Amino acid sequence: MVMKKWLKRFKKEFDDKLLDIHWKQWSALAVASHKSPESYWIIDLEALIVSTLAMGIKDKRLMSVCIEWLIKNGEWLNTSRFKRITNAFMKQIFRTKETLLSPEVIVLLSDTMRKFSGSSAMKKKSKHHDSYVQIHSEYERLFKEFKIRDIAQKLDTLQSPVLLQLLLRGYYGMDARPDIFIYLLFNKQDNSLSIARNIYYNQKNVYNILEKWCKTGLVTKAHKNYILRKSIGWRDFWSYGKKQGYLNWVKIFYLLNRLSKAFSTPPWCEDMYLMSSFFRDLFDEADEISNTLNIQISDPRSYKGTMYYDAFMLGIFEVLKQLEDVGSNP
Repeated sequence: MVMKKWLKRFKKEFDDKLLDIHWKQWSALAVASHKSPESYWIIDLEALIVSTLAMGIKDKRLMSVCIEWLIKNGEWLNTSRFKRITNAFMKQIFRTKETLLSPEVIVLLSDTMRKFSGSSAMKKKSKHHDSYVQIHSEYERLFKEFKIRDIAQKLDTLQSPVLLQLLLRGYYGMDARPDIFIYLLFNKQDNSLSIARNIYYNQKNVYNILEKWCKTGLVTKAHKNYILRKSIGWRDFWSYGKKQGYLNWVKIFYLLNRLSKAFSTPPWCEDMYLMSSFFRDLFDEADEISNTLNIQISDPRSYKGTMYYDAFMLGIFEVLKQLEDVGSNP
């Protein structure tokens, strides 16, 4: 009993910190929030929306903000990329066999946007799964009760450097070019396949764009890797003189949402041994993410059984703290 209460408190603290990260990013997108706007990490709109949908029933106000924002600012959403990311969140989680999103949620979102704005490009066929009956009913009630409360405002300006993705969409359009540019801006070089996988676009489209950029001199090519032209001070030009950081938010939110899901899914949420085993499965992903933040996640080979639980979560909470605190002071 004591162990179950401890795990419950642990889960609440984890979810609270994860929700705070979402609120910071939405605050930077002209949403009224109790959190100060994100001022350092570049926001990935599609990743934020998909993660918000996955977290939705844990904070109904957050979900309501996401829906209202899309109704007012849906023109900034890249729907094909959105669908690619939602498909990743719909895959079964190893061990728990749960998913972070169901197709029904996307249908509900699409129907709600159509009801309030008259259009939606996110229609997706509904596939009914018995395991979704309860959670789907909660989402259905949430969407049914949705009302415009003017918590989210229409974006009138994109002067914040953390909105670089949207700013570049204003310049380049709604295809893959803005995300390719940002990726190369913060990564020294990479090939078209790796870039496409990291930014969730079709590899052929990414390749064609990069080849055209080579002809214009915007990028150079070394073997199969593409490099952004260094003679132009791109970061200074787009950052308004402020420092900013780039992270793969799809990978981060996908990892953190799976942890959140496991914390609320029996029997894993009630058993430290099962959770420790789950953490071991996630180590490689967590290690990759933590390395980008200069944080070290403990190697599971150094711990036996449930001893790995505390060691792993200590690193994860450091990750959460870094994600939230670095951009706290505008």
